[in-house]
Amino acid sequence: MKLYFTVLIIIIFMLSACSSGDTDAEKAFANCMNKMSQDFEKANPGKSLPPDIMEKMGGAACKIIKTECNKDPEGAVCQSLLDKYM
Repeated sequence: MKLYFTVLIIIIFMLSACSSGDTDAEKAFANCMNKMSQDFEKANPGKSLPPDIMEKMGGAACKIIKTECNKDPEGAVCQSLLDKYM
């Protein structure tokens, strides 16, 4: 019985470790979105866009990171984007 629970705990731990972290592409996407927001604020001091508008504008520009890295994670475009936003 102890062995059963030990194995069960190990399996649960392994599964949670597999799905707990963001991928590099997701982190780079988030960094890209933050940079877009910061760049807008620098260019337009005192002004801000509603979050949904910024998400649409930034999302369109930054989505290429996820698209390219899902298509070819080791490709030159993906690696270049990861280098830029990580």
